[in-house]
Amino acid sequence: MIMNLQGTVNAAADSLSTTNMYNRWYTVKYGEGDRRQYIKLHAIVTADTDMPFFIYAKVTDEGTDAAELMDMISNVDVNVGEMYLDKGYLSRANAQLIADIGAVP
Repeated sequence: MIMNLQGTVNAAADSLSTTNMYNRWYTVKYGEGDRRQYIKLHAIVTADTDMPFFIYAKVTDEGTDAAELMDMISNVDVNVGEMYLDKGYLSRANAQLIADIGAVP
């Protein structure tokens, strides 16, 4: 569900990963082994305490936070004043991406 907001909101982006299953894999270097299979939730939420809610959320397989930010930002349909991020999103390209939508990284 996409909500249209009037005005500007401050937002925060982060991700979390979880697993409860193992994925069987084989490599030439290590032979047989078990490897945990993760899924990640990437989300942008409002940082305003009056009415916090999800602006955007996406579930992915393993991956880096920084690589997902472009897709997350392009799907945001609200005016963002400030965008708070942790160091997993830190890059000049991501700071520019946030500035391009008129927000302060």
